[in-house]
Amino acid sequence: GDERGVAYALSQLSATLLMQEQWQAARELLQESLTISEAQHDTAGLIATYNNLGWLAIKLGDYAAARRWETAALDFAHRLGDGEGLIIGLENMAQVLFAEGYADRAASLVAVAARLRTELKVPVHLSEQAGYAASLAALRQCLGDATFELAWADGKAMPLEQAVAAALEQPVGDRK
Repeated sequence: GDERGVAYALSQLSATLLMQEQWQAARELLQESLTISEAQHDTAGLIATYNNLGWLAIKLGDYAAARRWETAALDFAHRLGDGEGLIIGLENMAQVLFAEGYADRAASLVAVAARLRTELKVPVHLSEQAGYAASLAALRQCLGDATFELAWADGKAMPLEQAVAAALEQPVGDRK
């Protein structure tokens, strides 16, 4: 059969389960998708699965695991020029950074992702729009309007190479 198609379907179904907060069922599908994608050397499938495993880890509050999955996703997506994989990886890594107390860096990464969404014509999925808006509002509230706008402007102007490097870098220093 079409093993890559099966892995893709499993990863997409897991995203639906994640939206429904069915963590264990999502984890099982993602593990199966990961196994198939690795066996098939399907980098596009791996990117989607890594991003979804990162999302699951974020939802479970395991930010170290989320960082590992998103690092792998961003590395593959960047090397392969997978725009949607980069967008999701940057947005997910921004959630990790925000949870770790680096709201300014998170806002910049979300701005880079927003710019890529516009450039590549990849809108926020309808089912994710409320959560996306809530995340932006939380960042703005945490940083205040002026700091948020500065971080957003920095992200909008940030070259992609720099954004990926910033996302992959383990943060140190002052949090905000």
